[in-house]
Amino acid sequence: MLVLTRRGFVAGVAATTCVTLPQAGFGQTNLSHLEELDSRANTAIEFMQRVVPQSADLIKISVGMLIMPLITKAALLFGGAYGEGVLRVDGKTVNYYNSVQFNVGFQISAQQYSSALFFMNQEALERFLASEGWKVGAELKYLIVDDTEFHRIDTFTRRADVAGLVFGANGLHIGVSLEGTKFTRIDT
Repeated sequence: MLVLTRRGFVAGVAATTCVTLPQAGFGQTNLSHLEELDSRANTAIEFMQRVVPQSADLIKISVGMLIMPLITKAALLFGGAYGEGVLRVDGKTVNYYNSVQFNVGFQISAQQYSSALFFMNQEALERFLASEGWKVGAELKYLIVDDTEFHRIDTFTRRADVAGLVFGANGLHIGVSLEGTKFTRIDT
């Protein structure tokens, strides 16, 4: 049984707030911020293709890709993660999104990583575009990639509507996951 003290609660809220608020930009959507986000997405895609060469095949066969160049996650009983990214269709930026994750449990972590969601068919992409806050659910299959590991992705993605790739993880946390993450369009 998890016993939550006032001190633990305050520390968890403080850790989550320190991670999410500074990066949220308080609604910042100016042009320079979006240009910087596009530049970071390009860098993350290049890095992903170097670390996971098969990701180039995913880019080719998917109908769209949401690239999150940097997600920061912290937890002390309560955990949170925040990141911003770019939705690309046919190699062109269509929209900008943020991702927010919140969870509770026995955990201590501070971590940064990148992720990419590949929409493997038009229906999955349309569901994502039509949503007002898409949550990672059963239609997602994801793979966590360590920078030194080599994975076969072809069989992994054959039956997925949405395939996710988590890569470039740095920091301390046991088990990176996309579960419980909500993606919301940034108004531009």
